[in-house]
Amino acid sequence: MENTKNKINIRLYKIFKINEKKNWDEVVSKSSQYSLFCSSIFLNGLSCKYDFYFIKKENQIKLAVLLFKKTKKLEKFYYQDFNYNQGFYFFDTDLAYKKQKIERIQLINFFLDYITKKIKEMRFSLHPTINDIRVFQWYDYTKKPFHFNKVYTSIINFSKYYSFENFLSSIRYERRREYRIFKEQSDLKIIVDNNKKNFIEIYRYLLPTVGHLAFKAHIKLIDNALKNKYARINFMYNNKKILAATLFYFFKEDCYYAFSAINPNHKKKYSYTTSLILEQINFAFQNKIIKLDFLGVNSPNRADYKESFGGNLDSFYELTYKKNDKIIHSRT
Repeated sequence: MENTKNKINIRLYKIFKINEKKNWDEVVSKSSQYSLFCSSIFLNGLSCKYDFYFIKKENQIKLAVLLFKKTKKLEKFYYQDFNYNQGFYFFDTDLAYKKQKIERIQLINFFLDYITKKIKEMRFSLHPTINDIRVFQWYDYTKKPFHFNKVYTSIINFSKYYSFENFLSSIRYERRREYRIFKEQSDLKIIVDNNKKNFIEIYRYLLPTVGHLAFKAHIKLIDNALKNKYARINFMYNNKKILAATLFYFFKEDCYYAFSAINPNHKKKYSYTTSLILEQINFAFQNKIIKLDFLGVNSPNRADYKESFGGNLDSFYELTYKKNDKIIHSRT
């Protein structure tokens, strides 16, 4: 690692701080790591401030970096804000694997050498394709300033199925049973309606569970998603009473299970959420959406429920950096 780093010719690379969101979107959308969560329309719904950087080699952009700033005023949101695929975006699909690997190490080291002279704390959430994290583990090795957390999500690739019905036949029996029971109930119906007031009213039941700070952050995300027209809300009604709701993000060819809530005052014998999720998935099939991301399967009960829809497990790394002046001895 040290040999690779020492070979960096700093004159090869130049770093630029980008102020124009339009410029950021136009460039980063060409990266294979691009998704909704690094686009400016999503980032507008977060509380923390952030900076954009481009690193160029011979006038060609090779790396884009999204860096959140920890400020006193908004410090409480630094780890509360939604953090998913927010970090590093490469433009190197034209390179062979070996060259790509060497260049990525050099680019990341170049950026870290630059930015660690200016700030003391950082957080990143890496794209699943950035699964070799040794460049971060080895950085300033004796002081070990980076800490890592491997997290998981479930992804459904709809292109594996020729129809919604074909997909439905593949999921766990319990989910199919719940959907069948819903279809048999004449007093229940699903209505698609991006009504912010109604959704927040039912989502408020989760306030004791998520806490005031997270609730505030979630409402801001919901408001931004509706404002920028990438949210789709559906409600389960019993006559005029709302029993449950889900909110999915739809962006380009992907969709995301973002939020759901149920009315705890209504007794139920099966999950209303299941039929709402399946209605969203049916909509995805009708609109040629390729992929559904459940946005995390990291607690036992919720993970099992989400995975019962038949997705494949995927993983990625969350990174935090804190400048450390002490040398940490290692036996490795």
